[in-house]
Amino acid sequence: MEEILRLINADRELSDTEILAVFDYIGKMGDIILFKNDGLRSSGKFTVVIIHDGEAIRYDDATLDSALIKSLKAYVKLKE
Repeated sequence: MEEILRLINADRELSDTEILAVFDYIGKMGDIILFKNDGLRSSGKFTVVIIHDGEAIRYDDATLDSALIKSLKAYVKLKE
């Protein structure tokens, strides 16, 4: 969880490698993470969903990075 905390507190966009590492980490924790790029929408084109113990966290945003960070912040709170 320390790596997730470091990433959500970074004051920059996440790298592609970091984004993929997040997906790997969430899966290793036994949880589900999905992302979608809905090019047909005019706003909130990126959706990130994290499912933990049957509870879903979902954020839509203009960038994948922003939607992922918001989802991870909620995920950390849920796991506390």
